[in-house]
Amino acid sequence: MASTLEQLDKALAAHSMWKHRLRDLVENGVGDIDAKTAMRDDACEMGKWLRGFQPSLSEQPLYNAVCSRHTQFHESVGKVVMLANMKQTDDAKREMGLNSAFTKTSAALTTDIMAWKKKLA
Repeated sequence: MASTLEQLDKALAAHSMWKHRLRDLVENGVGDIDAKTAMRDDACEMGKWLRGFQPSLSEQPLYNAVCSRHTQFHESVGKVVMLANMKQTDDAKREMGLNSAFTKTSAALTTDIMAWKKKLA
């Protein structure tokens, strides 16, 4: 069984991969991501791990923050995927823009994961 730190490293890598897949879908039309699945926070590896993880009392606030951000991230991913799949590329790009919910949530999720890692280190 991987340690929490290893799982958080995997979560960061998976998060980065999701962002790349999404950009490929929006910018190049490459990929076949299902919007309903993308919206689910329990369909990815990180979500499965979070659902089964039992945080210690001291980790609970960080765990809760990551879970909440992870759910928000998948909601914004689902919206982008839905727009991209409907060939509404400009709207999908806007949803991934600098001040978008997607970008803000993505950055916040990364920050929360890094804070959790720092607490464990």
